[in-house]
Amino acid sequence: MKKTFMLFAVLCAAGALYGQETARRILDGRAALGLAWGNYFDSYKEGGVKYSDFTGSPGIQFYGDSFVKGKPIGLFTHFSFLFPAYYSEKEGGQNTGMDRSDLGMAFQFDMLLGSAIKFELGSRFELCVGMGWHLLVGTYDITGQTASALPPLTPSPSFKSATASMYSMGVGLDLNFSFRITDMVFLGIGAAASLDFLKSVDIDTNWTVGTQTVTISATNDLSGYLGWNIKPYLMVGLRYWQIGESGYGKLPEPKTNTE
Repeated sequence: MKKTFMLFAVLCAAGALYGQETARRILDGRAALGLAWGNYFDSYKEGGVKYSDFTGSPGIQFYGDSFVKGKPIGLFTHFSFLFPAYYSEKEGGQNTGMDRSDLGMAFQFDMLLGSAIKFELGSRFELCVGMGWHLLVGTYDITGQTASALPPLTPSPSFKSATASMYSMGVGLDLNFSFRITDMVFLGIGAAASLDFLKSVDIDTNWTVGTQTVTISATNDLSGYLGWNIKPYLMVGLRYWQIGESGYGKLPEPKTNTE
């Protein structure tokens, strides 16, 4: 987990340096808010058995990008706050019966940031393609577990509650198409895809043994892990311009539609 935060800090520092460098020139950027639906597929092995699961997660997404004026290459980021609505799990190709009803509160934070390239398609349309580092963080309350997997104890334990937190890391790709309603306001539709190669899960399980509550904590770095996601989204946002030397913002001259 420390490596994750170190990498994030390095990327943030790089973005800050980029901003200092381009602040002396004209910037062209966008910021948008929208709705997204994440579709997450996981595959891994545990105890020699292959597991796979799927999570469907609607939520809210923020998108932003920034380009040096007149240059097609810049930086982009998007992050989503998602709330899983569907879950299914398979063990060795067979359904385990675990679904969304076995989860209480569930939350996912999805982030993608990196470099982007922008294409002007006429006077009102833009296509933006970005590629970079992907991070998914999730927190789940588990409600449907039993004590059947534990060795016999006297008195027998009974399941009370459990909380799982996880993160996965990999690479991602973002593609969005936007239409300028005015020089400042735009509508966009897009999709983000990610491929993760690393996943770690922390689980705290609470059991009642007699009159006492026992907490068992475990960390599992999943072996043979492969996760991928496709997340379509809709957004509405604002475009902005900046002249760094004077410190004042400036709107561009209205474009003449020659089409």
